[in-house]
Amino acid sequence: MNTINHSANRSELILPSPGELRSQEKISALIANNPAQESMKAIVRDHNWVDALPFVGHINRFGFSFLTPEAVDTVMRVTEVVGGRILSVFSGLGYAEAQLAAEGADVVGFDQKVVTDRWLRDIEEGPSGLDYSRYADRALFLSFPGRPRTNDSLPAQVVERFLAAGGEIVIVVGDRREDKHAFGSDASLYEKLGEAKCIETVPLPAWAPLVVLTQRRVPERDATLEPVLKVYQYPRRTWNPGSVNH
Repeated sequence: MNTINHSANRSELILPSPGELRSQEKISALIANNPAQESMKAIVRDHNWVDALPFVGHINRFGFSFLTPEAVDTVMRVTEVVGGRILSVFSGLGYAEAQLAAEGADVVGFDQKVVTDRWLRDIEEGPSGLDYSRYADRALFLSFPGRPRTNDSLPAQVVERFLAAGGEIVIVVGDRREDKHAFGSDASLYEKLGEAKCIETVPLPAWAPLVVLTQRRVPERDATLEPVLKVYQYPRRTWNPGSVNH
């Protein structure tokens, strides 16, 4: 058993690690009670700010965000056209993806580094060398793809390669202020998303000011984390195999 300690208010959330659970079915049973949301509640209880250590411990366990029932319902509804099949890139811990899998979505994930203690079991190394033509009949899901150290524009390139292979639906979870926030992606991603029609926007639970950001002299109003889920619909393309750099 792993313990998540919240030193700011002495509360803790004790639950098995996803690595210990081994199967996606057991993880789905645990996720039904949304431990990420319970962890967030424990951290912010009776506080109008968020201490650095509990916040870091939270994101190391669950990632930067989780889905609400409304967000899950939205994703399941917009992916009906592709049979509930989802391609996740930069999956990380895969918590949001595991929430969708628990609702019956068919989710496959890729990330540059695959961690053992993850919520979505079906994650492989990628997206380098990924054959997007195999997954163009899915919706692309990106949750806080960030700014990869080796290539800031990689998330935008992932979207472009997915579209070039024939994909049409892109779902993104990120901060409301996009590339302007410390945890946002490179501006090139949002320029690429700007080419599509945003058909759904679902606000997700927001964090109070984060001490880890205020210590960097970020104004308190910008030190919050305000996740939002957005669904983008692109016009249908004719796939040109030569346009995708595998």
